[in-house]
Amino acid sequence: MSAEKGIGITELLDLIEKKGEEQRIPFAFLIPYTEAKVLSEIARLAVVETSEYLEEGVFMTGKINRREAGRYNQFETKLKKVEK
Repeated sequence: MSAEKGIGITELLDLIEKKGEEQRIPFAFLIPYTEAKVLSEIARLAVVETSEYLEEGVFMTGKINRREAGRYNQFETKLKKVEK
């Protein structure tokens, strides 16, 4: 690998991306509207796949770094998807 010549950079970036993906776990959170700060934190920290606005709050699914996930345990929900 040579940073100067750019040799192996693609492989290094692929490895970093793979490691990052391995650290993410799926989540399903129901965030009350009163917790706007939490909504913005999750949007910044996680890969949000879905967001649905319900009467109780925002239902979000996606993947989040396992180190960050514990901070949001209180918002975990068993909802899989919203019935319309």
